[in-house]
Amino acid sequence: MVISISATGRLLALVAALPLTNALGCYSGGLAFEDLHGGADSNDLDMEAEVLADISNVCNEVNGAVFKNGDPPFSHCSDWTVTVEPDDTCYDVCLLGGGLDCDPDCGGPVVGSVNHIDWQISYLNGAEEATMTLDICKGAFSTELGGCSTGSEQNHDGFWWKIDPNAGACPAAPDPTPAPPPSSDCEQPYYEYEDSVEGIYMVNFTETYTLQQHFDFLGETFDVTELSTGYYASLTDDQLAKVRSDCQVHFVEDDTFGPSPEEEGGVGDSGESAIARRGEQKAAPWPLFQISAATIRPLDESYYYVDNAGEGVDVYIFDSGINHPYDEFNTDGGSDRVIDEINVSTEPDDYSDIAANAGHGTMVASAVGGKGYGVAKSATLRNVKYERNGKPDAAGFVKAMQEVIVKHNARKAETGFKGSIINMSFVMTKTRLAAKELENAYNAGISLVAGAGNFAYNPNAFPATDEHVISVGASSNDYTPWQGVGEGSNYGNGVIDLWAPGQRVPLINRSGNVFYATGTSYATPYVSGILAIFYGVEGTSMTPDLARERLMAQTDDWITLPDTDGIDWHDSPKAFANTGNRKGAAQTPPVVYIGGPEV
Repeated sequence: MVISISATGRLLALVAALPLTNALGCYSGGLAFEDLHGGADSNDLDMEAEVLADISNVCNEVNGAVFKNGDPPFSHCSDWTVTVEPDDTCYDVCLLGGGLDCDPDCGGPVVGSVNHIDWQISYLNGAEEATMTLDICKGAFSTELGGCSTGSEQNHDGFWWKIDPNAGACPAAPDPTPAPPPSSDCEQPYYEYEDSVEGIYMVNFTETYTLQQHFDFLGETFDVTELSTGYYASLTDDQLAKVRSDCQVHFVEDDTFGPSPEEEGGVGDSGESAIARRGEQKAAPWPLFQISAATIRPLDESYYYVDNAGEGVDVYIFDSGINHPYDEFNTDGGSDRVIDEINVSTEPDDYSDIAANAGHGTMVASAVGGKGYGVAKSATLRNVKYERNGKPDAAGFVKAMQEVIVKHNARKAETGFKGSIINMSFVMTKTRLAAKELENAYNAGISLVAGAGNFAYNPNAFPATDEHVISVGASSNDYTPWQGVGEGSNYGNGVIDLWAPGQRVPLINRSGNVFYATGTSYATPYVSGILAIFYGVEGTSMTPDLARERLMAQTDDWITLPDTDGIDWHDSPKAFANTGNRKGAAQTPPVVYIGGPEV
């Protein structure tokens, strides 16, 4: 970002409307802002926009960052050039052909050496650390720019701010280290899995290797779907062997799939229901009044929730697609809250729910944030259609996760954005790349929630048992685990984190009708909706770790594990999900939920 400032007076006018404190620590001597110019592409008339854009760029980089005493300062470089304004008299003489005494240098701006503005922030307050906000950052830099024409260093709000227009040229970016040339002296690892997709492979490159270099090595090209470090594609046995001989391939692994919604189990039947809404939802579906109750088996069948619950929060629904021409997914003003975001299915132009019978993704979405049947009634529901011939597959999952992470990181700079959650109501065979993308999403600040699975005890269910994921079991309306003939909710210590309603829960199906669904697929979105409430209230200060902490702080051990012959519950937790709304209201002073802000 290049700033153009050609007159200090105009800069003062730009920041005059902001509340300024005394700007001490001004530099004396050296270049002043009016001696600098943004270069050939700069325009004095849009100086205000350039200044604000650069301040915004700097502050967006540090928004939400935690600064600690003793850490190196944050530094941002903006290139400027030294500009000598022409002498008007000399310019007129030259312009009129004034002869031998004319100094040609005065015929226009003389561009000298390139300098940069060094924007720096460090934390020097008494506390161990502090979190930066956009308001603090923009206010401090605007104060310093308005009060010091030659740069400054000063303390504001416990942070030390530096703007130096005399810091020398911005350092050149280092040249990327070229990848070593390909070699065919290797047989790189190949990982095979059960439940693999025949003939489809995921290829992972070393960090700096490119697809073109790989194709050059192979001596052929073929259709691939690119990943951030590699690709997935259909390969013959001969192609697979050749790919593995490339030493810059890190490893190759099978694409895998999980059971389709029909194969995963669970039952359902149609029904009818009428729901009221706003703040207190009377005669609410039983899952909603149970997860907002202050006591087990509440007599009051109302759902109490935060107004605008989940507003500004993105919940990515990784599923079979969402049908959403229904009022269930609209705002009070009639706007659709479902966004068709990503499609890595075998039907890339069709975002509709392709699951058989009543559908799957549509019902999951209605539990997360439906107007009548959902938890977070103002959340944005982002449709990630993810399946291969009706089943979840690892390659599509990896591709979709990478795209979601990019979207989430871009959204951080948008006003009103509060956080992201990924809902995964499926199980599949674990692969190395799939597990890595869960870690990447978690590190990017995205909360991850998954169904524990419907085949009773399974300590290896993926993605639910990944350490970065909140795993949800399905309970019945009598606060016992859902159990069926030959199926039932997964359970066990270290296998699930908590329970949520998941047996005959009323939801909206792909046809827009009420359907009573069963399975951990439908328990999971209630927990995703609760997390959306937390993010909606606490915003970008919320993290996946803090969201998990808030979630567990609202729970009570309301689940009863029946003494059933032949079942070892493996020290399963008994925690039952709760929004904490009524529990927080009973605190002194009242809070939105336990651990949350005051009402």
